[in-house]
Amino acid sequence: MRKFKLPAALALILLLLTASMPVQAAPLGFKLAGAVGVWYASPGGSADGLDLDADTSFNLNLWARFEHPVPLLPDVKLEYTPTKFDGGKQSSELELKMLDLTAYWHIPLLNTLSAGVFDLTFGLGARVYDSQLSYDNPVFGRISPSADGTLPFLYVGGRLSPMDELALVAELRGFSYDDNSTFDAVLKAEYFPFGEVFFLGGGYRYLTLENDKSVANPQDLKLDMNLGGFFIETGFSF
Repeated sequence: MRKFKLPAALALILLLLTASMPVQAAPLGFKLAGAVGVWYASPGGSADGLDLDADTSFNLNLWARFEHPVPLLPDVKLEYTPTKFDGGKQSSELELKMLDLTAYWHIPLLNTLSAGVFDLTFGLGARVYDSQLSYDNPVFGRISPSADGTLPFLYVGGRLSPMDELALVAELRGFSYDDNSTFDAVLKAEYFPFGEVFFLGGGYRYLTLENDKSVANPQDLKLDMNLGGFFIETGFSF
């Protein structure tokens, strides 16, 4: 199974930038944002035919976004979501890690014509995931099937800022082909209590992930699952 971890340097940068106040403004036309959050997610669906009725748990979520003024080149967002659930049927434990890379563009002039109130983005990206299910099999004892892969997706985002202190954000990612699919929807609000640098955020996230067993390795873990729940985060934007 592929193993990946968020580079320690990126995690450290996110934490330091979030905690450091004040932060110097980025060069004209460049924007940097990021956040560290907790997602209270509940699993559903199935893995290898086993119902995922595990306990709801708190899971880490980190993201960083970089925007620039270079024409035609996309802006970039990187997001890392490691999740782990236990307490399911047959003493099951499920671990799923996802790393999303999104390249996106802004609808031209929309943000400028709306005086910074409204912004729409579109793009594409890739979701790299690895997963492992561990449970008690009545015949073979404790077994731990796993699966990993990469799924492309299309992306659409929107941001509404009715006032300087508040922003409403929506993001949609989706892809489906044969038995491989993923869908990810995020709705959240960001509150800037001290200007445009530091924010507190909260909202709801729901995602699905389905994979097709590898022909080369039919023992791969078969996933047809969903995760949903509320989250809170703290971050920076400058």
